[in-house]
Formats: sequence, C-alpha cells, structure tokens
Amino acid sequence: KETVKNTLKKIEQQAVETTVQVEGNLKDAPKLFKENCMINWDKSAEDIHNFIRGLSPYPAAWTTFATANNSAIVKIYESTIENEAHSLEIGQVLVTKKDLKVAVVNGFIKILKLQYPGKKVMHTAELLNGMKSLEDIVAS
Repeated sequence: KETVKNTLKKIEQQAVETTVQVEGNLKDAPKLFKENCMINWDKSAEDIHNFIRGLSPYPAAWTTFATANNSAIVKIYESTIENEAHSLEIGQVLVTKKDLKVAVVNGFIKILKLQYPGKKVMHTAELLNGMKSLEDIVAS
C-alpha cells in the first residue's frame, strides 16, 4: 500500500527514475504438457522439491507408483526434503504408518500431499490410514 502511495507521489512530482529492460537475458517458459510434469527421481532432492512446488496445485507433478500387483499415476502436491544418507535405489519408496518417502540422490523426498486416480487430494497420513497393507512401492 505504501509503495503505491510513494510511487504516485513520485509520478506527480515527475521524479520517477526509469530503467530500460535488457532483452538479452529473456528465457522462454516451455508449455506444460503431461510429459514434462513427470517427476525425474534421478535429480537432486532440492530440484525435485522445487519442481513439485512449481507445479502445485495445477497441473501438478506426477509419478507412477508401482507394486507387485498394479501401478497408478499419482499426482504429488506437497513435499519436504530430508537430507539423509542411504543405500537405497533411486525411486525406492519407504512407507510407514504415517510417512511416504522416495529415495533420491542426496536423501529423501517426503510426500506430504498427493492424489491417487479417482480419489480426492489428501495428506499422506490419511491415505496410509485407509490402505489395507503397506506393500513395496517403487516410484518411476
């Protein structure tokens, strides 16, 4: 609010300093398609977390969670980074009663909010409470 008032005063007093925008540093923003919203688990935890944040809530970053019996495309809406050493394969998912974490190069991506096909967006703990068994899941 104050910034607008100060700017208007400067315009009235003809004391506004203008700067020319340099055109050489412009970057194109690629159009978003389903294919370029897929999470690449080979990237760093920070890159993946920022990718998820940047695409939330729409169109949403997504991945495929696969078990021995089936697979599902899951949209990821919220995450955090856990910088912790591990010897797991990239993309391996650790599931506890309340947490879902994906192993990445330099730690884990802890998934806080997600959406399975045909379900509403929910917190991970809510989803895990409704699951009958916690099978081995792999993110791809």
